Amino acid sequence: MDKMYLATTPALQPPPGVGSNLLDPHSLNPVIIGVSTLCLVLATIMISIRLVTKLLTTRAFLLEDFLSASAWIGFVGFTGVFYAMGRAGAGRHQWDVSLLNYMKVNRLVNAADIGYCVVILLSKLPILLQYIRIFMPARQGLIYWAAQTLIWTNLLFYIASSFAFMFECTPREKIWDTTVAGKCIDLKALFLVTGSWNIVSDFSILILPIVPIWKLQMSPRKKLGVYAVFSTGVFACITSVIRLVSNVQYEKTTDLNYKIVPQALWSLAEITTVILCGSLPMLPNFLKLLRKPKRSSMHEVYLKQTPSPAPRLPRPRPHPLSGISLLNDEYLPLDDHVLQQPAPSHDKGNCRITRAVSGLSRRDGHSNNDHLSQEAELSEPGILKTQTVQIQTLREEDGRDIELGLTQPAVFH
Repeated sequence: MDKMYLATTPALQPPPGVGSNLLDPHSLNPVIIGVSTLCLVLATIMISIRLVTKLLTTRAFLLEDFLSASAWIGFVGFTGVFYAMGRAGAGRHQWDVSLLNYMKVNRLVNAADIGYCVVILLSKLPILLQYIRIFMPARQGLIYWAAQTLIWTNLLFYIASSFAFMFECTPREKIWDTTVAGKCIDLKALFLVTGSWNIVSDFSILILPIVPIWKLQMSPRKKLGVYAVFSTGVFACITSVIRLVSNVQYEKTTDLNYKIVPQALWSLAEITTVILCGSLPMLPNFLKLLRKPKRSSMHEVYLKQTPSPAPRLPRPRPHPLSGISLLNDEYLPLDDHVLQQPAPSHDKGNCRITRAVSGLSRRDGHSNNDHLSQEAELSEPGILKTQTVQIQTLREEDGRDIELGLTQPAVFH
């Protein structure tokens, strides 16, 4: 067929009293761009949260993580097809689109139908695998086999559906060029079957964890909180129902080029909600990572090795163990004869250790030093674990000691 004829002829005769506008017609392309971008951003954020949380916590990626990442990659391509559909003329009334552009739109729609089956499968499998890993570690019982049944039925159904869309017409050119001789399957029946299965599958995935969650050893309030995280799949159920309705409406209209947009956008929303449901259980752990307080102990301050001068500390009261040098992870029994023995002098050049402990807890439960015992209290009575702590003093000629401050990281356990 002449390409000039295809480029100048409307794909559908306009209704009575309505003219054809092939140059600057009304279009839903801004809606396509806005919704597609929003869905892509949401999916990207949730997949990033999932992968970052796994990387910072377990540092191990499981099969469901790889499937989720694959679903996101497929979703990026799926969204790209929608952008291309809008540029080709999808969202315009069919009498405002040339035959040439209408053929391009139909070709892209077929690619979107195939991609939908692949991406929705990759999005649902991680949810079911996650259920098995969390709630069915024994890999037995009725719920486990129900999950396995959903995995394999979804796998077989969506693979079969993708091949059905791939070869919906013979030859394939007839999918987008209706002037080619050949035959096609009943697309209306195919859309009805796929839409109905999506609803059954989504509701099955939604109710599957109810029993395992209710058997958890926790309060009913916490059980409801756990199920609230997994119950976000109700949005996927809602979108799948709306998508089925839009499919039925699409088959009843003659303005296919315009009505394809609501159907396509609800497909996009359905995949987005499934991806969100698969990654949302990671959100609480991610928020904990964000709320995790930054440790600012004396140990970390000194590890920074900043050249700032050592702070001046108040002179401590004499302690019976003053002057004893303690090695890292050394344990001292707090017997009375140790506590009562005179403190030996331990000189190093012009410096000496004047205090080597942060607090002592005796067997009778009392502290030898009230000031120090407020800083650290031992959980094991009679045992002290210390690390190297040196508080240096400079000895002057008249015998007085000038305290310089901590010279080693002080960490008490």
